[in-house]
Amino acid sequence: MILSLYFGLATITASLASPVSQPLPTAIIDSGVIVGTTTCLPSSTAVVRQYLGVPFGAPPVRFSPPEPVARWSTFYNATQWGTACIQQIGHSGKELFGMLDLPPPANGEGEDCLNLNVFTPEAASAGSKAVLVWFYGGSYMNGATSVNLYDGTSFAANQDVVRNIAGLGGDPSKVTIFGESAGGGSVDALITAPPDPVPFRAAIMQSGQSSISMPLNGGAEKYAESWKKLAEFAECPSDNTLECLRKAPALELKQFAENASLSFGPVPDGGVALSATPRLDRLYSSEGNSSIARVPILIGNNADEPKPYIRGVNDTKAYLETLGLGEYVDMILEVYPLGQPGAHNENDRLSLIATDLLMHCPSKVLADDSSKIGIPSYRYFFNASFPNNEAFPGSGAFHAAEIEFVFGTYPKENATQFEHEVSQAMQKAWADFAKDPSQGPGWGEGPMIGVFGDGVKAGMSDEGKKALAAVDSAIMDRRCELYKPLYDQLVLSSSS
Repeated sequence: MILSLYFGLATITASLASPVSQPLPTAIIDSGVIVGTTTCLPSSTAVVRQYLGVPFGAPPVRFSPPEPVARWSTFYNATQWGTACIQQIGHSGKELFGMLDLPPPANGEGEDCLNLNVFTPEAASAGSKAVLVWFYGGSYMNGATSVNLYDGTSFAANQDVVRNIAGLGGDPSKVTIFGESAGGGSVDALITAPPDPVPFRAAIMQSGQSSISMPLNGGAEKYAESWKKLAEFAECPSDNTLECLRKAPALELKQFAENASLSFGPVPDGGVALSATPRLDRLYSSEGNSSIARVPILIGNNADEPKPYIRGVNDTKAYLETLGLGEYVDMILEVYPLGQPGAHNENDRLSLIATDLLMHCPSKVLADDSSKIGIPSYRYFFNASFPNNEAFPGSGAFHAAEIEFVFGTYPKENATQFEHEVSQAMQKAWADFAKDPSQGPGWGEGPMIGVFGDGVKAGMSDEGKKALAAVDSAIMDRRCELYKPLYDQLVLSSSS
């Protein structure tokens, strides 16, 4: 069975599942006794225990490392979602959230936000469950675990699927970390700068990693500039900036950061939380000498990653020139001629290019690098869209579209049988990988990619389509060689 555990922060909407009338479940962890609730899906009789908003750290001091949570002397009420961390969402982000119909955290946001949710099937024997730990995305500046998208009830109910995990029914030796977008980057950061001992045995990266990332947002220099602007706004002296900003009202800082489009993100810190040379660390790793976690990985992306971000953009060359690609722009345009399959117009052409450049080909390189040093590496590709899950007409398999299929939280109203089959196939693959990473997700390593959805589009017939098919990667990776010098240059710049 799979026990799903979600690091995080907040509330967005009520659970898709229905409460079950029976005694409340309890569990004992280091901090004390927690009291949860039980629930089940409308389509299932399997009862799921859920513990919501469980603190995993003390109320944090702003801009300081987290501290352990203090032990509570009475029962902890884990029946409600926790508070979201402060959400920094700029103008374009708010437009995107509106497009995707994502409401704000219902329980609000604040700095006392170090909490997580646990979903576990009631019927499994104690300590027997494999554990999936979820890291949500959000550009490292927003996101919350209580989004309905991440409701773990379906995973816990529908699949045969560290310290405190044994008290919640999980096996601490069977932990798989997984995340999407910035969450995938966080997972890769843990792989390449792991704690000792390594607290997980496998990892899944969905549309995100941190080893081969284009510095599109300016990186550390841009973050330093943003910090300076924030300090100037708060009128903080240069000799006491940190203490001064700690005392400034959080929501005022948030509002200024959003209005001024400030950027903040992870920066290398000598390998404590983020390695400065993650790709080199991976390539130089061996069984007897490794600074990285040598765990099996599953990595992949979606077919139409940038669609929501480039909506209305119809000048491919001009857009690529904003990415700092220099002389590569003309070469890229030559390799992706307008009119080829999947590039019927300039917007589709740009989507193909950006998906390969920023997601698909980096995933290939990371998987190849891992395979070269003897780490089992598996790849997937999500390529499906349905009328009830499009962000807008023609959005395709956009960035984050796969999440609701992995979690089983896709809209059930007007869902097709094939839509259900795609979700079931993804849940089974993720669960199989978590239960036994050495056996993989259901297809082989190396030249094979597990393709979900078979390219079905909203409004297209799904007759004859396969929910999951293993495809030779040579077909899908044919343009990745074009970007190899770019990725190699990133390695040189990071090591200089």
